[in-house]
Amino acid sequence: MKQTNHYQTRDVICYGKKQNQELLRFLWSQGYHFTDGQPIKPDNLRYTGSITDEEDAIIKTACYAVDATLKMVAFHDSMSLLNLYQSGRGLIGLDEYFSRIKENEKQRGVET
Repeated sequence: MKQTNHYQTRDVICYGKKQNQELLRFLWSQGYHFTDGQPIKPDNLRYTGSITDEEDAIIKTACYAVDATLKMVAFHDSMSLLNLYQSGRGLIGLDEYFSRIKENEKQRGVET
């Protein structure tokens, strides 16, 4: 997907406590905040769903819309996820999110 400006939102899914905390710590360190004005706290997790793994264990998930321009984060609920899929967009995993950030920084000449 080719971006014409730097305004971009990434839709990210995190699995389990560890990934959610990792994403929230990163966003907090970059100065992001939630759309409701609340500060990001890595220990204040709000899971928005769950999946079952191969061993039938339930893993809690959270889906985020992360806007790099506005430095804002919102949780996806079931309706926003439905709209996301209907528009042909999907979620990316945490590793892919970090990979895209590094790629964008490399293109802009920013050291990581």
